[in-house]
Amino acid sequence: LLRSLGPPCIGSLARFGRLDSPHAEDHASLVQLRDAQQDIVVDLICISAGSQEAPWILSLLQEQLQRCEAAKDWHGLEVAWFAFSGIAEALADEPSLPPVYECVAQSIFRSEALTEDQAATAAVLL
Repeated sequence: LLRSLGPPCIGSLARFGRLDSPHAEDHASLVQLRDAQQDIVVDLICISAGSQEAPWILSLLQEQLQRCEAAKDWHGLEVAWFAFSGIAEALADEPSLPPVYECVAQSIFRSEALTEDQAATAAVLL
């Protein structure tokens, strides 16, 4: 079930959760949508904890992050950071974060020309 839910949930967040999304009616609607989509991704990670699906879901997010960084799609990169920040918050009581977070942190330091919103998401993640 998680294997069938992971890709569309992450794809939906990547497409509709962008701060520059043309799909949102207003900023408040966009924030509400982003929060709901982040919650869904976090739920997928929490439900899959301890299974083979957890690293796989994280790898899907990492692939999204890497595609956005390679394309210099800073809004897309910010959405990936947003997803990872929600997961980090959910895993706050764990002794360590998954190894993928090294890649996530490095992407923050390599990013260019961040907007105020992008910098805020990066700061929350760090």
